Amino acid sequence: MTAVLEVLAIVVGVVIAVVTLWSAVLTVVVPRSERPYITRWHFQLIGGLANTIAKRISDPVRRDRLESRIAPFGLVTLPFVWAAHVTIGFALIFWGLSVDTFRDAVVLSGSALTTLGVTTSDHTITLLLVVGEALIGLGLVALMISYLPTIYGAYTAREVAVARLEVRAGRPPHPITFLERTNLIGWLDHMDLVWAEWEDWFLQIEETHTTHTSLSFFRSAYYGRSWVVAAGTVLDTAALIQSTIDIEASPRAALCLRSGFTTLGSIADALDIEHPSDPHWPAESISLEREVFDALCEELKALEIPLVDDLDEAWRNFCGWRVNYDQALYGLFETLRVEPGEWFEHGSVRPSDLSRPSAA
Repeated sequence: MTAVLEVLAIVVGVVIAVVTLWSAVLTVVVPRSERPYITRWHFQLIGGLANTIAKRISDPVRRDRLESRIAPFGLVTLPFVWAAHVTIGFALIFWGLSVDTFRDAVVLSGSALTTLGVTTSDHTITLLLVVGEALIGLGLVALMISYLPTIYGAYTAREVAVARLEVRAGRPPHPITFLERTNLIGWLDHMDLVWAEWEDWFLQIEETHTTHTSLSFFRSAYYGRSWVVAAGTVLDTAALIQSTIDIEASPRAALCLRSGFTTLGSIADALDIEHPSDPHWPAESISLEREVFDALCEELKALEIPLVDDLDEAWRNFCGWRVNYDQALYGLFETLRVEPGEWFEHGSVRPSDLSRPSAA
């Protein structure tokens, strides 16, 4: 191999190794919303293949079961992607330094990374690099061992609140069910603890789901549960409390709403989902139609839940809250391939479709 090719191989190998290590550090260690190219391409490839397969599955339960396995599979295989890149990168360096053939360089690099020691080199610089690559291999293993508990700890904390909402709002959750059950137990005027709980929940998932974006793709344990649907239901219920239900306005509900739409916007930004940064209604429309809102109000009246007198003003106030998270919410539905349920269907919800689980 000529001197020019040797130098080129070493330079390319160094770039591959450094970029891969930097990707691993950004993904696992740096507590910010970072999406390095290797990690992003890996999950996009797996997600694209899964989406192609999922389109051929007509049964929604089977399709959801497939989707629930994609994010964990991508997470477990990610270290192998890093390892493969590091192996190729160091193989190019070894090839450019002293190893005669690229095949032997790959064997030497793989042996070093896995610390198998099946082959070595008499070249001093190459031998030092072999030791360095072995340490990198141990570091990647240590990173992954620490990463998995962090991911699943955050997932569990998220899902506890989602499961708790099922008790209050059904599966899939629905604002009418939420309000009906709350009214039946006499808590309609005493929901500040609920809003405080969900305000904290939104703040927690903003931190975890922007730092570790793969968490957004982790699905709930049961079909019909979803953290995105849960978030939307809580926000819509709080917006109804603030705009439409004839009770004293709750500062806690307003704080929960602000926490919620800020969180959904941050997660949407981390996933490159387009949404307005400072929306205003009616300049930006919302996905809920007025006739659906009116039908909801009629059902709430039938459930003896007190409503404000001016429903036109209530609709404007509701839209004023909803517009802050509407596009981010539906962008998450689409990107994460979540079934939104009847309440969140785009423009296809008719008043007769507002059926939901009984409060009993």
